[in-house]
Parts: sequence; structure tokens; C-alpha cells
Amino acid sequence: MPTLTVLLFHRIADGLDRPSDIDGRLFLRCLERVRAVAVPVQTLAEAARAPAGTSEDAICLTFDDGWESDATVALPALARMDARATFFITTGHVGTPSFLSWPQVRELAESGMELGSHTCSHPDLTQLAPDELRRELRASREELQERLGRSVDTLSIPHGIYSHRVLAEAVDAGYARVCVSRPGQNPLPLRAGRPVRRNALHRGVGEPDLAHLVRPDRATLLRWQMSYTGRAVLRRVLSDAQYARVRGAATAYLARGRARR
Repeated sequence: MPTLTVLLFHRIADGLDRPSDIDGRLFLRCLERVRAVAVPVQTLAEAARAPAGTSEDAICLTFDDGWESDATVALPALARMDARATFFITTGHVGTPSFLSWPQVRELAESGMELGSHTCSHPDLTQLAPDELRRELRASREELQERLGRSVDTLSIPHGIYSHRVLAEAVDAGYARVCVSRPGQNPLPLRAGRPVRRNALHRGVGEPDLAHLVRPDRATLLRWQMSYTGRAVLRRVLSDAQYARVRGAATAYLARGRARR
């Protein structure tokens, strides 16, 4: 069965202040790996149009939050390899320090990139009252569509935390595809209503991991899924600040271990 591998990036930054950051050198090495696989690199919208009976695997690159590095680092690198990607914008962050401006968001769209919503304020959607949840999902989509003059049909769930209620509200808000942070691969063609799994690149990832990210084997997928489940448990029992400290310490430990190899 053909599969869609979706890679997830956040900020590209050499300082690596956040656990989800990836340094620029490793980002470029990842793009080289993607190009070497020799399968189509598509936006999620393009992958979703794969016809029934397709026999070809595909890769999608996605970028969450709307960091300024999307325009200053990712866009030029993608242009050099003639590839497109999907960028998820937190509309309430646009124009604030370190994030994209609206002209930069439009530049991404005009360069052939897909733009999706990452809500208005990046909350844990499962904790919102019904009217707040609807506003986060609908207002962000509406603002992007108004400013870009194009349909916005793809959503990325903040923090990767979701529930059946969140998924149902996303469909009601007009989203055709919903991306999560759960690792794995996606059978093609994509099935409506099934969350799109993504494999994240972050500060704890080293160059030896890149081949597994692009073409994960069964053992790698199992390891990622166990790690994801463990993080989800910690999120439920720890405060946001406690979870951030634990994750930051664990990610830094992994990064130091890889640096010593």
C-alpha cells in the first residue's frame, strides 16, 4: 500500500532555545535526504488529491506556528529544490517578534506553498469551552482566507492534543484535513476524517536519525509511538511549566548524547 510520510518542523534556529527548534544545518541535511528518496514532495492538499489505486509513495513537509524562519530559511531552501510545503499559521502571532509578518505569509502563498491554520492563539483545544473552540478554529481560517484570497482547508492541532470533539468541530468549521503530532505514516489515498500523522524534527534529533524520519521502519515507528504516548501521559499529569522543563531537559540530554558520538 502506498504511504504518505509527513515531516513536521517548527522554528529553524541555530540558538535552539526551544525543544522543538532545529538548527539550520540539520534542516538542510534533511532536505537533502528527502530529495535523495526520489518520491514526490507535495503539499498536503496535493497529496489528498491522490486518486484511488495510486501506487506511488509521497512526502510532505509541514511547518507549524508561523515562525519568521519559514520565510527567511525554509522558503529559499525549498525554492532551490523546486519543492512545495504546507505552512500552518497561528494568526494571533503574525506580526509579533520572531514570527512572520502578513507580507511574508502572502509571499509563501504566492510562491506556491499551501497555507493552513494553526488556530488564533495556539491553545490546548481540548480545554476550551464549545464557543471558544469554535472561535479558534473558525476565526483563524476566515482571517487567512480573507487576507490570502484562497481557500484554507487544512488544520494543524496545537500541541498535538485533540479529542473526538475537536476533530468534529474542525470538520464543521470547514477543514478537509487535520494534522496531529502523533508519529507514523499515512496510507494513500488519505481518508476523510482520519488525522494525518507526522514525524517531528527537533533539537533531540541527530543526523543519523534522518534516514529513519524519511523512511521509518517498523521498529522506529514503534519507538516513536511509545515516546509519543509517554509525552501525552506527562502532559496530563504535569502543569504546562513542569512539562516544558521536563521535555527541555530530556531533549537537551539526547542532543548532548548525540554530540558525543
